[in-house]
Amino acid sequence: MPLPVALQTRLAKRGILKHLEPEPEEEIIAEDYDDDPVDYEATRLEGLPPSWYKVFDPSCGLPYYWNVETDLVSWLSPHDPNFVVTKSAKKLRNSNADAD
Repeated sequence: MPLPVALQTRLAKRGILKHLEPEPEEEIIAEDYDDDPVDYEATRLEGLPPSWYKVFDPSCGLPYYWNVETDLVSWLSPHDPNFVVTKSAKKLRNSNADAD
């Protein structure tokens, strides 16, 4: 384990440490590894009904609304008068494939 830079500097000034090597600076990169597409803050601010969440679709970047109890979705908010609830596209494709 290398000595702290401050200690290395003091020892070098006293002549105890002959070779002073500065430690390479470590670059810290902050990345979001959260795979959770649910926008909890928007869900709270919109005052959605119980069990409804606002979720972002990673393929198109647009939000949709998901009922976690029924597993149904809608592109429009449950508060919107044109609100239409359907199965997700993936579930519709799977059910159509099962019917064939």
